[in-house]
Amino acid sequence: MAASGAAGAAFVRKLGATEVFDYKTQQGEILDALPDDSVDVVYDNYGGDGSPAKAMRVLRSGGSYLLIPHGACYVSKAQIYPCLALHPKAGVTQLNYDTGPDYAQYTVQGLDELKAMVDAGRITPTIDRTFALNESAAAFNYSAGPGGGGVGDHIGKISITTSTA
Repeated sequence: MAASGAAGAAFVRKLGATEVFDYKTQQGEILDALPDDSVDVVYDNYGGDGSPAKAMRVLRSGGSYLLIPHGACYVSKAQIYPCLALHPKAGVTQLNYDTGPDYAQYTVQGLDELKAMVDAGRITPTIDRTFALNESAAAFNYSAGPGGGGVGDHIGKISITTSTA
């Protein structure tokens, strides 16, 4: 799992990660650092150039490549190259998730399942910091800015409540 710094590494190990790639100090990309046929799922929340092909190398047969698309792959709704690997590995499932044919049907079901797991205490969200609704701009600056909570600098989620400060 990718993380940043000692605190980030400790956090993802607490979540169950056995191997941690520190993307701020280690050279290259996480998919380049993984051995062949070493993972069951690649959850790609960006879809950089060549990511699907790199994922095929590290995925075991029976595994899945799930792309949460942005840009052209989101707009095109493409379930083909370049959003997915041109030459997928035998036995690996690929899905451009947000634009998949069943996305709308399963979105509500998935959210209901997630809610049930949170309600049952099976999933506990980690909140880094909470902002009031009228502090939305500060929340954005906290999440996007350098240092003090910025990208790669906070552990967990940043939440906004409907109450005012």
